[in-house]
Amino acid sequence: MRINLGFVPDRALTFSLAVPDDRYPTTAENRAFHRALLERLAALPGVEAAGAVHNRPLEYGPIGSDTWAIVEGQPLDLTSMSRNSISVNWEAVTPDYFRAVGTPLVEGRAFTEQDAAAAPKVVVVSRSLARRCWPAESALGKRLTAYPAKLDVKDGRIVSVEWQTVVGVVEDARYRGIQNPRFDLYLPYRQVSDPLHHVVVRTRGDPLALAGAVRAEVRAMDGEAGVGELTTMRRIVDRAFTPWRLASALLGAFALAALLLTAAGLFAVLQHFVSGRMREIAIRMALGADPPRVRRFVLAQGVGVTALGVALGSALSLVLARSLSALLYGLSERDPWSHLVGATLIGLVAAAASLLPARRAARVDATVALRSE
Repeated sequence: MRINLGFVPDRALTFSLAVPDDRYPTTAENRAFHRALLERLAALPGVEAAGAVHNRPLEYGPIGSDTWAIVEGQPLDLTSMSRNSISVNWEAVTPDYFRAVGTPLVEGRAFTEQDAAAAPKVVVVSRSLARRCWPAESALGKRLTAYPAKLDVKDGRIVSVEWQTVVGVVEDARYRGIQNPRFDLYLPYRQVSDPLHHVVVRTRGDPLALAGAVRAEVRAMDGEAGVGELTTMRRIVDRAFTPWRLASALLGAFALAALLLTAAGLFAVLQHFVSGRMREIAIRMALGADPPRVRRFVLAQGVGVTALGVALGSALSLVLARSLSALLYGLSERDPWSHLVGATLIGLVAAAASLLPARRAARVDATVALRSE
């Protein structure tokens, strides 16, 4: 199944970056280091773009950085704020980050180096957040307040607000797990003081082929800067999918075992049926029943048992499916096609398991069978 992650993991190299605080004690010095490093990385042969982010997608599962966003026009009192505020995941990013990670710009613009600390406060929002806040109009030019904007509160009422203007809208991306995208709010890296933990480098070819060159550039910038987990975004995505793949493999193994037990059980039941009804089968053949009719008679018993089992199993699966929903991704627990395919597969296996007893019954010698009875 193909899932829209909101970014392109192929041809993307990524690593964690630890900048020594004692060598870059101020936010301005820290940001200058990042800017210079990203310029060097972007200049490497085979690199299309380089960007840094507070936390790269899927790094910490459901854990991330939350804030509350309040749209301009809402009542400015603490009670209304708690009722109308929207929980969002926030990320601080550099100007070329969206190009580097492969997140499409839906409208507006990305950040620039001019979005500095002293410049007007701006944000980029995800498509779903824009739709949630301004469902009937464009988000561009609209204002909200969220981290790290300042609020002045007096007597339980907000008396002044630092508003942030929306300058761009990007596609929803899955930062906090693959199941459901959250509302994402992006901040220009020069307007926050929080660290940029990860770097993403978009390449034209195999990203790992540039791993050595990337490490060399970081060392050339500062030998004390730490580079950790130099890997690809594809591996990050694969790691995020591991629990679902393991769950799928486990459920598949259980399903196969259940299918084999079903076939063995039905085979044993029909064998017993044929042995117990040998006299009846012999009489039918003595009265003119040909082998094909006898086979159909035995197969009908198998079909009846199978139909009853499928009906009961389908009803039970609908009741118990919700308990397995946490192990499913991209598939509803009540998906009709899944139930149809499962029932069809069981029917085919049951038919195959019924063939041998049916053939045995069709080969009965009526004279010998009646004499033995």
